Amino acid sequence: MKHFFRTVLTSLQPSYLVRQYVFGGIVALVFYFISRQSVPDLSPFVLILNFLLYPYAMFVYDSLIGLLMGENIWFTNGILAIIWGIFKVVIIFIFSIFIAPLGIAYLYFTYR
Repeated sequence: MKHFFRTVLTSLQPSYLVRQYVFGGIVALVFYFISRQSVPDLSPFVLILNFLLYPYAMFVYDSLIGLLMGENIWFTNGILAIIWGIFKVVIIFIFSIFIAPLGIAYLYFTYR
């Protein structure tokens, strides 16, 4: 079990993990403060679990987009790109509990 955690935690670049944890933390805080006012029974455990799994779910997304799109560069409207980025981060954060096990399994079996 110790080997599993060491393999999974050290397989991603530290800069990638820090960046994704910052984005995940921002989304978790926004959800936490919104839920305190509107949905008081939202479990902080779910937010913490999604926060911890978010970088691995984003890794799955980045890997799939890299596989499908390759090294293409898209020129688009900046406002549209920001809106798409926020939407993508929120959706992946919400479903990270389901997506992240795929990324964790891929990283474990690739780097073991």
